[in-house]
Amino acid sequence: MDTNGNLQQQLFFSDYLIFDVAYVTGLYWDATNNIAIQTGDERHGYIMDPVTHSYLHSTFGTEYVSGLAVSLVNTVDGTGDVDGDAQILIEDGRIRDEDIVLTITDDDPQNLRPILNVPVYYREGVSNWRKQSESLYPVISGGARLAYNSLTGTVWGQTIVGQADFVNAHIFATNDIYNPIIAVQGQSGYGGITDARNGANDEINNLVVGGMAFQEFTPIATIIYQTSTAYSNAVNGRIRSTDEGADFIDWRGTKISPGVAPSSHSSLSELNVDSHLQYALLQGRSGDILKIDKISGFTGGYVSFDGNKITDVLTPTADTDAANKKYVDDTVDSLTYSTDINLTAISGTSGQYLATNTTVSSIPITNIKVNINSIEVNVGNGTKIADCYFSGDNGTTARSFTNVAQGDKLYWNGDVAKFQLETTDEIDFVYLKR
Repeated sequence: MDTNGNLQQQLFFSDYLIFDVAYVTGLYWDATNNIAIQTGDERHGYIMDPVTHSYLHSTFGTEYVSGLAVSLVNTVDGTGDVDGDAQILIEDGRIRDEDIVLTITDDDPQNLRPILNVPVYYREGVSNWRKQSESLYPVISGGARLAYNSLTGTVWGQTIVGQADFVNAHIFATNDIYNPIIAVQGQSGYGGITDARNGANDEINNLVVGGMAFQEFTPIATIIYQTSTAYSNAVNGRIRSTDEGADFIDWRGTKISPGVAPSSHSSLSELNVDSHLQYALLQGRSGDILKIDKISGFTGGYVSFDGNKITDVLTPTADTDAANKKYVDDTVDSLTYSTDINLTAISGTSGQYLATNTTVSSIPITNIKVNINSIEVNVGNGTKIADCYFSGDNGTTARSFTNVAQGDKLYWNGDVAKFQLETTDEIDFVYLKR
């Protein structure tokens, strides 16, 4: 922001925010309604170094610590004629965002009890997040019945749930300073409780991997609602017990982080159902011989495992094909490091400029690391806000790591790196090539 309060640059979460600036808060700005719908506390301590911060954020994310037990205002499977049949409450508790321990307490500032007062987040258009203002219900009404957040093609919208059908509401704990407990609207309607319970797994997975309006969040619970015009409470809905007889699906303690799906496999339902059609089925065992049905891309009727060895020599033809140890070893042995080393730097005085006349000499099959006088520097991943970046159009656009190509040039950003290159500096490009 400039001194007049005008937004000058938009940044998404990246290592730049951890390594190069004092990152204190994250906002999600709703440009249509001119409001920040999320304000995250990111005031980390100075003792935690940025390498550790980056690792913890990408590997563990925000974690559940204690408390935050969900209860229903009324008993489960009510009539739907009383408001309490569709309302919940939450006990005090704590979550942890790396070195920040966030204590979530009733009335400080959010009302958690005797009825949870909660905003509901949903998607609109191609990718935008919106927020329904705080209310006493973690759902969105479509009029006579509840609605779900539907995806038609690439566009998100609202669809009314079918008569007497079911929809999920997902409860998350976050680092938001105004409403640390939020609800996220369900993304499908279901004809039965079992379908809704199974759909909760997919919806949680989609929310995490597909991106939330938050960087720091951890799931607490999923509530299954049934909706009907016959119910006379404010949202025409009631909370139903799960197919296993529980009041809700408890996600507390499930490992989750931005871009990473829930890791607690045992919490998923129908683990014995053959729904993974992309995997080969076991066809039988004889002693220590295990045979698997023919896999696409391989010749021969079977791939045989004798003890700990694959007896057939396999040559994979697609990215998803399996490979035996010999194929992997032979492939790795054929790889070599680049010879783009001891490159002469071009001196500069400020801003962004060409770092060296030497281009990337080979086709990289790994990310390229850049060393200046044998010291590794920060390379931009599709951004020019870094010590340096690779470009294929004379510095206009920064390449992402996976798109750096043979012939690309390196550009230096002395304003970010805090020092300028000299002709006496030596530059190395470190990567694997075939």
